[in-house]
Amino acid sequence: MLVAAMNPCPCGYYPGSRCRCTDYEILHYRGKISGPILERIDIQKNVKHVDYFSLSEEKSEQTSADLREKVENARRIQQERFKDETSINCNAQMNTPMIQKYCKLDEESTKILKSESEKYGY
Repeated sequence: MLVAAMNPCPCGYYPGSRCRCTDYEILHYRGKISGPILERIDIQKNVKHVDYFSLSEEKSEQTSADLREKVENARRIQQERFKDETSINCNAQMNTPMIQKYCKLDEESTKILKSESEKYGY
């Protein structure tokens, strides 16, 4: 698996007001990655810039202890699910047959998956 990241432009601030790159610079920068490589990247996600100051002003309603409890609960569920499986402890270790066994979709979810798959070419 390959995971890659890149800025949207040389300065990294596009499309915000702090970006001073010209259209040519942005096109040239994005052109550095060849088409054949981009064609092999199945999932691409644009992540918008987060303003640090507005983020630091927000107060989280969840504490670290709350998050830890959720993670531990999820791990317990996974350990129970895979108790009869050999050499697997968590969802990340699942192979295709296991996904088909444990992750059955209902009719509505199947329709959504089919629709989005056709729409985005997954």
